Amino acid sequence: MESEKPVEPSAHVGWSDQLLKAATILGAFIAAGQTGSQALQGYFQHKIELAKASQDLTLAKEKSDSDLASNFLTLILSKDTPPDRRSMLLDALSTLQTHPLHQWAAVRHDEIERNLAGLQTARDAQLEALQEKSTADRNVDDIQSQIQQLTFEILIHREDTDLTATLQEKRITLVNRLSPAKAAQAQAEKTVAVINTPHTGIAPTQTAGTNLSSFHLPTEDIRTALSLPSDRKLFYEYMPFIESALVEFGLTDKAMTSAIIATAAFETGGFRINLENTSGKESEGRQTLGNTEPGDGERYRGRGLILMTGRANYARYSERLGLGTLLIDSPDDAKDPVIASRILCAYFKDQEPAFASALAQSDFRRVRMLVTGGSNGADAFSKLYEQVRAVLKAAQPVRPPSP
Repeated sequence: MESEKPVEPSAHVGWSDQLLKAATILGAFIAAGQTGSQALQGYFQHKIELAKASQDLTLAKEKSDSDLASNFLTLILSKDTPPDRRSMLLDALSTLQTHPLHQWAAVRHDEIERNLAGLQTARDAQLEALQEKSTADRNVDDIQSQIQQLTFEILIHREDTDLTATLQEKRITLVNRLSPAKAAQAQAEKTVAVINTPHTGIAPTQTAGTNLSSFHLPTEDIRTALSLPSDRKLFYEYMPFIESALVEFGLTDKAMTSAIIATAAFETGGFRINLENTSGKESEGRQTLGNTEPGDGERYRGRGLILMTGRANYARYSERLGLGTLLIDSPDDAKDPVIASRILCAYFKDQEPAFASALAQSDFRRVRMLVTGGSNGADAFSKLYEQVRAVLKAAQPVRPPSP
């Protein structure tokens, strides 16, 4: 048996229902008149007010963050804020992600924390230096430790320019004391050759009983031999400290002393300059010099008596001379007479056998290559060397006073 099919509504019936619903809705709006318009307007006004409130909250938060950051900066830059608290404030400022200084604050916070740790290590080293050591060793260790402490303090208090200037003056005073202290240490460890010790092509033979006062450079005779004017300021600034450094590093035989002074005269153009004339940009990015950061070429251009160049050399000799990171942080200190003289002599000491061999053979091209990596200027250097050598040959050793 077949079931009955349901009766389907016609399309006409469905369309009539839709029209009826639309008419009802339209009629309601028409009947409402202005009331409907006001309701629609109220809806959009509500949306606008919510957006404005949200914007006001955002601006209020930004203003609050800005006010907070301003307070942080005031305390950070205050001379009365101790370093540990300054570090804490910088850490807090670094959390304000919307503030333009938050990245700077993070970097500065890390820097202060590193230097505070370094300062503590240097202080511990100073205490250790007071342990059982000779007087000369204790004096050198103490001075080096104080220099390192001052270096860390300068970096910690970088925002306080008055304080850092005072700390830098103290550091230079200590640097000036370090070379004589090192010389005294050398005297305590071994005797020092007198100026007329013959050169044998090897490290100078030490003379038993020789006192440091037995070594003295005839400065005026050297100036005359080099044809330098009597008002050559740099010559007189550097020569006393070259003498002290020669004693410190045990480079007091005539040939080696002549080579060192001749090198200083050649590199500085007759003691006219202690900073290379170029901008240093040609050394930018040179991996062999350790110039790995932007600006290193100019920052670590040639300075001093040997025109030391490159971040790697500045770092090496800063550490070599017991100065911590001084020359990395303050490259211009490489021109200081004490530091420049010690760098010059330390460089020769580090390659003493090679220099001694070249001088024994009068191979001045080799001497120049050891200094600069090239032989340019070998003839001019040899002339300077012979001029100084003639003066030292004629010089008589200064004997220590009788007890």
